[in-house]
Amino acid sequence: MTELPLQLGLRFLLVNVVPTAAATAFVLVLVRAGAPGDHLVFADAWRSAAGLSVGKMVLLGLAVLVAAMALHPMQLALVRLYEGYWPRLLRGPARLLTGRQQHRRDRVAGEVSRALSARDAQAAGEAGDVLRWSFPDRRSVLPTRLGNTLAAMEEQAGAAYGWDAAVAWPRLYPVLGDACRQQADDHRNSLDSGVRLAAASTLLTPVTVWLLWGSDWWLLLALAPPVIALISYRGALHAALGYGQAVTAAFDLHRFDLLTALHLPLPADRDAERALATELCTMWRQGAPVALRYDHVL
Repeated sequence: MTELPLQLGLRFLLVNVVPTAAATAFVLVLVRAGAPGDHLVFADAWRSAAGLSVGKMVLLGLAVLVAAMALHPMQLALVRLYEGYWPRLLRGPARLLTGRQQHRRDRVAGEVSRALSARDAQAAGEAGDVLRWSFPDRRSVLPTRLGNTLAAMEEQAGAAYGWDAAVAWPRLYPVLGDACRQQADDHRNSLDSGVRLAAASTLLTPVTVWLLWGSDWWLLLALAPPVIALISYRGALHAALGYGQAVTAAFDLHRFDLLTALHLPLPADRDAERALATELCTMWRQGAPVALRYDHVL
């Protein structure tokens, strides 16, 4: 029982507190060093930080914590934004970037076909892995690589057994084993913290340019936020790949635990499982009535 609060606390720390604290510290250091202005003295920033009283540090920490808590409910919307679910106002850029992602998918699919025709098993396997884990069906391609990686997971995880991952995962997650849940949590925390740090760094870029404008060579420090944003986004991509594989493995290993938790009889073969899983997912997705026979094991 104590593990869940600890995991939630660790997730809040990694995803919300650390990026918020890093962005706040970066701006405060520049301001205390003399920005905006034409002469920056970072020794002044260090002396200012070293001279903070306990009361000021507590107030600063409380301000960071409150900001992190205020931004916490926006995490899902932020990830969706980086996935490429954009408002109609951005329909033009979305269409352009989606075409680019479709071109990338077609290129990888072509590599698979060429490798198979040349009977190069290794090249076909590598290209096939990229196609499987990084892209959904061509009609479902999104404008961003992160969106396509997560869409591929939603499309494939459990699909071989008839499950729709998007609606089944929230119900499967509570019955996972500790090792499987920890693996999924680690990748998801890394994904979310990478997206949050990328977003914070992106928003810091214009602020940093404004603070350092007219500071001669110190203006080059404005390159730091976009570089960190790029690195963080790349990290989120790798985490998304691991998350997709972890969710897929969770369906492989624990889908029958979900049926047991629902007090449903275990299917005798794959066809029966696909039929049952499809009915359940339809019920969860659309509220359609389904005739179920329960198995209450005493």
